[in-house]
Amino acid sequence: MLHALPLLAEGRAILSVALDCGYESPSAFAAVFRRSFGRPPGAYFRPPPVESVDRG
Repeated sequence: MLHALPLLAEGRAILSVALDCGYESPSAFAAVFRRSFGRPPGAYFRPPPVESVDRG
């Protein structure tokens, strides 16, 4: 997973990163990534969504 982070930061496609990291499918890679980091690989470098606050 640590090898995948700089590749994703470069903007590489998840399929390419998954294959470079030795996974046979992007879904297998994404599942392990999500378990490791708590977010899917496509969302890792995006800021988390802002939760709306109900002020009513």
